[in-house]
Amino acid sequence: MAGSSSSLAEQSASRIADMILEEKRFQEGDKLPNEMELAELLSVSRLTLREAIRILCTRGLVEIRRGRGTYVTSTGIDSASPDISGLSAVQSNTREMMEIRLIIEPSIAYYAALRGTVGDFKGEAPGSDKRYSFAIAEDSAAPSVHLFESAIDLLSYATLLKMKGRDWRQDAMLSLGGVFKQKQEFVIPMALSQYLQDHPGVHTLCLHLDNDEVGRDAAAGIMAGLGNRYEVLDRPPPSGKDVNDLLLQRRLGQVKRKEEWSR
Repeated sequence: MAGSSSSLAEQSASRIADMILEEKRFQEGDKLPNEMELAELLSVSRLTLREAIRILCTRGLVEIRRGRGTYVTSTGIDSASPDISGLSAVQSNTREMMEIRLIIEPSIAYYAALRGTVGDFKGEAPGSDKRYSFAIAEDSAAPSVHLFESAIDLLSYATLLKMKGRDWRQDAMLSLGGVFKQKQEFVIPMALSQYLQDHPGVHTLCLHLDNDEVGRDAAAGIMAGLGNRYEVLDRPPPSGKDVNDLLLQRRLGQVKRKEEWSR
């Protein structure tokens, strides 16, 4: 019963907020109808209404003035902060959490690296094994794999797919853990070599490497070294240095989408 009452109070709070913010029934400084009238309008008990008013007070949308009534304190967008009181009841799963991370983490990592102040923090971590890099491959029998220089580019690509309404889980994706300028003899990246060994059904490699000299050189090396055994498609981001740059640009509305580049 307590959970039901709380839910009804939250619904009532949302309804009152709509009256203020969407329907413009009440302006800043206006007094809300008295408790009996408002409870009747919402078809709820006075106890439920009081709880709803408390919720709105915590959002800063209304305030209770003792002996005078309840008044609208703001109709600005900032006051309508999302109601997170029910988040604890959300039954999330691994995929849903991954989708949330795809939206948030690429930009966090980008700006953390951009603004890093502790020396040269780029390099190999002691004891790391580059054969086993970050990957998303829910379908182990997927015939193609999308390749990226780093995990942040992989996550950015998955986010772009989600922004286009596509299910990012349908694509196998692998971070190479960095690339390097090819020497005279082609050397297949260790992460890619291990992935192809573990997934013998792969026949298409989609390259989404950076637009800088090293990225273009690495793409050319993979195409030359594996082109006789696999279909290798070079699909660099149409703008920006890398896929994360492209994501940031598109989220800021700086470039238009180019259809099918991610195919």
